[in-house]
Amino acid sequence: SEPETRGRFNPSHISILDLNTNLDLSSIDMMDLDVTVNSLSLIEQSGFTVSNLEARALSRGTVIWTENLSLSLPNSSLETDSVRYNILTNAFTFIGRLSIAPRDVNAILPDINRLENNLSLQANAHGKLPEININQLNLTYGEDLILQANGYIENYERYDDSNINLAIDQLKATPLAITQIAQIADSTFTAPDIFSVIEYIRLKAYAGGTLKNLKLN
Repeated sequence: SEPETRGRFNPSHISILDLNTNLDLSSIDMMDLDVTVNSLSLIEQSGFTVSNLEARALSRGTVIWTENLSLSLPNSSLETDSVRYNILTNAFTFIGRLSIAPRDVNAILPDINRLENNLSLQANAHGKLPEININQLNLTYGEDLILQANGYIENYERYDDSNINLAIDQLKATPLAITQIAQIADSTFTAPDIFSVIEYIRLKAYAGGTLKNLKLN
């Protein structure tokens, strides 16, 4: 078996130390699902804590959706207006808001400790997986980054040669914010020298094509 990783979430060694839940299981038939989570809280051995989860999951035939989905961590939250998925066609809709305090998820994403501020995200997306249309994407990182954008990717499973459209309506960010976020994806990322003399980076642009042949306007 894989080694345990104390202080980090390990899907091979999940250990729930405290679990409290209240459920209504009106129907567990996947073609006619009706399950209500009135409350759910847990603490995992890594320290990852769910303060409360509330939701109602429903299905009719191949379409599954949720009502009143709300997830709370000690300092983070997820709330959705619409989550819908068709298991036959892979069509989906997601409209929701997410606020993340890095310390709440560092057991799962250790590199997120590089962030000094909370992340807030509002998203409105739909499509037929692996195609994704993002009608609205608003991202803030404390007061150091504001991003308003929308976009499209033809196939995220082949992102390197899929058609991509990205419209950045507003980007305002400090070089430090860009550096900290980039280092989550690549811990070896080093800011270019020009960042030391720039107070803010501002951008409004449109990009289209593939990653190999991306055109920026």
